[in-house]
Amino acid sequence: MRKNKILSILILLFTITSLIFPTMILNKIIFGIIVIIMLVNIKDYKLDTKSPFLIFGIFLFGFINSFFNDTNFAMSQQFFLSSFILFYIYPILAYKVNFDKVAKITGFILTLYTGFSYLMIEEIITLPFSSSFGLFFMETNVGSFGTKAYISDSDYYIRFGGTPFLYLSFILYILSFLEKKTITSFIAILSVGTAILFCGQRGVIISSFVALLYIVFSRFNYAGKIYFLVITIPLLLLLINFFLTETTVFSRQDESNNVKAGHIESFFENLNFTNSIIGNGLGANFYSKGEIRKVAITEITPMDMVRYFGFIFASFLYYFMLFPTTNFNKYKGKGLYIVLFLIYVINSMSNPTMFNSFGLLVILWYWHKVLSNKEQIKKIPQHENLLYNNSL
Repeated sequence: MRKNKILSILILLFTITSLIFPTMILNKIIFGIIVIIMLVNIKDYKLDTKSPFLIFGIFLFGFINSFFNDTNFAMSQQFFLSSFILFYIYPILAYKVNFDKVAKITGFILTLYTGFSYLMIEEIITLPFSSSFGLFFMETNVGSFGTKAYISDSDYYIRFGGTPFLYLSFILYILSFLEKKTITSFIAILSVGTAILFCGQRGVIISSFVALLYIVFSRFNYAGKIYFLVITIPLLLLLINFFLTETTVFSRQDESNNVKAGHIESFFENLNFTNSIIGNGLGANFYSKGEIRKVAITEITPMDMVRYFGFIFASFLYYFMLFPTTNFNKYKGKGLYIVLFLIYVINSMSNPTMFNSFGLLVILWYWHKVLSNKEQIKKIPQHENLLYNNSL
């Protein structure tokens, strides 16, 4: 129990500092302490999964390969060291760390900090430390703020590097509310949901909305699912039509979309037999038409993984991530968590949200759900299924 509390606190602190202050040394100190505790207590762990070793091996190969090619060494080193986070799964499972609780607390703190930052920077509150905070925000590069013209020129956003982690916090608060129906969870849903909207990241907003729909859908019985689809499909078609015709969310005119298209064109132009097999190493540079310069990382994660490792190792990387164990009985009753993680993975394919500190923490959450013996929450009992009852 003592080890559980100590490790839970350390992982919580590491998660918070990694999301809010990723460039500061504090999270690295906590990271080192956790590694020391892991090594000292290594006899306590069962190797329920070999995925951390296999993924680490792929990253090690990419790191070694980076020495022989044109790479951004600082980024290569950062990628390589971040892969150590995946080894946290062993003490998390051994000491039964409640990673759901860690994710929810972290998400709520990040939400509060997002609101506080908005008031300090956008509203320019006349407090003695307002200007100092704004200066700190920009100089330490802990986040960004500005406007995006999806619908109008005044769509304001403010976000941090770890903002996509709010997706996980959001869905966990939804699951908590559906299970226990507490006012605290409801307030947290509204708060985290608002922060997601303010972040201005299309991928996070869309994936959170899709996850919400799937959670509701999954909790109805067969008849309820039919009624749910009949109601939601026409509404979704109208919503998609609105985005296609009235906004620039999916338009090539949007600067971000235009840059991504340039990345893809340049990727195929730079592809050859050798780098398609073994890649060019972690943090490999390539000239991109999207940014009209050499870049080491783009927003298109699978493409970057192919550039770093080649097609074969990149495919293995995703396989080991999605299937942490060959004991397929472990996946029974975990369908909800698998789908919710897949939504995050799909979002990461056009956003750099997977193979970094906060993305690896989402992988840890998924692994801890799959490898633990606890099944997902039960479906809504028939008497609570309003869509089903109203149909009788």
